[in-house]
Amino acid sequence: MPERVAANSGFDVLCHALESYTALPYHQRTPCPPNPLQRPAYQGSNPISDVWSRHALAMVAKYLKR
Repeated sequence: MPERVAANSGFDVLCHALESYTALPYHQRTPCPPNPLQRPAYQGSNPISDVWSRHALAMVAKYLKR
């Protein structure tokens, strides 16, 4: 893949990982539906996205040229 495509893909991964890593838990967000099943799937942090965002941040830190 061309260098610029790889670099832009890496920055995209970084942005999404930071967004996920800094997300608030569901119960701290507003407006908060009374039933968690009524919330959008992407709203708030969750244990699975926390694990994958930490992994993505570690990969970006390892491979991002300084």
